[in-house]
Amino acid sequence: MSNKKSKHARKAQLKARVGTVRGHLSPNWKSKPWSEYNERESRELKAAGITNEADYLRILRDGVRSEETDDFLWWAANYGIGFCRNEVEFAQAIAWRFASIERDPLRKSMSQGAPSGDLSRMKVLHAWNLKRGDRYVASPYSFYTPEGRTWLARYLKAIGFTTLVIDPEDRTEGEFDVRDGIVVHLAEAA
Repeated sequence: MSNKKSKHARKAQLKARVGTVRGHLSPNWKSKPWSEYNERESRELKAAGITNEADYLRILRDGVRSEETDDFLWWAANYGIGFCRNEVEFAQAIAWRFASIERDPLRKSMSQGAPSGDLSRMKVLHAWNLKRGDRYVASPYSFYTPEGRTWLARYLKAIGFTTLVIDPEDRTEGEFDVRDGIVVHLAEAA
């Protein structure tokens, strides 16, 4: 690339407020320090697989990017799934995300029903390789839409799940009581 073209490209990036991280465009995320997120916002980040400050900073700095927005919390709540190193962790991240939708009455009501939008990206998965050898994955559809729920259910079915039993409490420890569990048949959910 000539010097003149390089100069124009840098100016365009600065004008768009976009930097480069290892050759990939990444937004300047609008975010706040980890300690300033309130309880509701922390639950949104946890549903997106971001459970501690180290993970939060890795996503902000390692080149995870979005074409939809530069508001990090909004993007994570709508599109973020979680970290994974292998297929088992990938399945767990998608199941955890599906469970977070089932536990939230507002999100569940907004995502139920037949998809009415564009379904051409059902086989798309956004993934970014991070420095520690794992990946962060995100959906092409917002989880506040029926398309997002359908996308999750189809990915779980493709992995081999037929039924998902979800703990109604958002906890990572403690005993799970099957009698209280939410049973979701993925054939009906997609």
